[in-house]
Amino acid sequence: VEHQLDILRFLGANPENTRLEVWTSKEDDLFAQDILNKNDIPHTEVLIAFAPGAAWSYRRWPSSRFIELGNWLQETYKAYILILAAKGEHDLALQIEGGLRKEQTLNLAGKTTLREMASILKHCKLFIGNDSGPLHVATAAGIPVVGFYGPGEYQRFKPWGRNHDVLRLGLSCSPCSQNCIFSEPRCIKGISVSQAKKLLARKLTSILDLS
Repeated sequence: VEHQLDILRFLGANPENTRLEVWTSKEDDLFAQDILNKNDIPHTEVLIAFAPGAAWSYRRWPSSRFIELGNWLQETYKAYILILAAKGEHDLALQIEGGLRKEQTLNLAGKTTLREMASILKHCKLFIGNDSGPLHVATAAGIPVVGFYGPGEYQRFKPWGRNHDVLRLGLSCSPCSQNCIFSEPRCIKGISVSQAKKLLARKLTSILDLS
């Protein structure tokens, strides 16, 4: 984003609005609405998107923690969880789906195009996921994001814009490549469920205007 803005400034333009955008078609929007209708998800539902995947496994917050967090959201906020993932992450999504309440969960792994996913995200109250493509699609769709960040260049790949939060340890060895100096990704595994709950309780109070 900064690179593109620098080009515009070099050409004499003065961008006033730097928020990300994603353009969906009428067909994409109808697809999203049809998904909600077929699964009896009302507009008033606390609809939360989970994106548990990432291109590099060291960027993935443990699936067991997504399950624990999802159950807490479903019990405390009566949330309906949409699982978004690529076709290659089908087993991961299936594992998380199996640990959540069936009547409050919908697994869409590998079932949407990029733009269809964007249309679905526009109906969500919140996105929760790893440092990945879906996270940035969510910011472009205009919904609040909570991201889990471990290895990689945080300053370069953090959510763009306001109203987004991250959970990140920021270890001294970060940023790193896939050649981790530890036997496991301590940076992402060090983020606890209790930390996520504390952040989400504060964020959902603001989003849902809870007293």
